[in-house]
Amino acid sequence: MSNQKSDDNKKSMQRIGIECLGFNVRKTARVLAKAFDETLAPCGLKNTQFSILVGLHVRGPVNVQAFSDILKMDRTTLTRNLGPLERQGLIRITTGSDRRSRSIALTEAGEKLLQQAVPLWQHLQQRLVDGLGNDQADQLRKTLRELSKVASE
Repeated sequence: MSNQKSDDNKKSMQRIGIECLGFNVRKTARVLAKAFDETLAPCGLKNTQFSILVGLHVRGPVNVQAFSDILKMDRTTLTRNLGPLERQGLIRITTGSDRRSRSIALTEAGEKLLQQAVPLWQHLQQRLVDGLGNDQADQLRKTLRELSKVASE
């Protein structure tokens, strides 16, 4: 490959790194996940686990498949994340009448841990919103909802 083609290819790849929405969203998601994981660590929770507990608190008992749809999470990924929460007694998984259907519910211990974790989450959430400003944070949430919708089409 000539030097010119190699340089053009390198510039093209650099442009993808700068412009690619998927790459930039995932990179930002990794940074945010790390920040939330560190913030929630005193409660022994990861960001994903916190999100699951919050979802169960808001939704109440729910079918695993329906909950994976709500969270926009692959069912196998959700199931893998539920195991540690169940072993810690934070959630309860029950089998339905057809044995393929399973329901998830938050336990009293899960509720209690969630109440301990929320102030930690609020502190980081507020720091992020303060850093962006309320208007920009609102716009970011709106843009992310729209991007998710467009990507799902």
